Amino acid sequence: MNILIISIDHFVQCVETGHENTLLRERKDRLETLLRGEIPARNVQFIAEEVHPHYGTIAQQLGNAYNPFGGDRGRLPRRYSPSSLRLCFP
Repeated sequence: MNILIISIDHFVQCVETGHENTLLRERKDRLETLLRGEIPARNVQFIAEEVHPHYGTIAQQLGNAYNPFGGDRGRLPRRYSPSSLRLCFP
């Protein structure tokens, strides 16, 4: 089993809302570029995040578009920790 842990600011992990300043937008872009490479390269089969369940994340979007299982099995499994409900409001 391979595990990759990426530790980031909670505001960086959320999808862009259009209200980000330039620095935050650049950090989100770098995270997306990293994940676009790592998810298929490592054949990721599970994503776990600490995030409010009502807000989408970059990893969630990419995981939903990636199917490591083939066929019509669907989205990449994802878990989130509701302990940080206050941390990721766009």
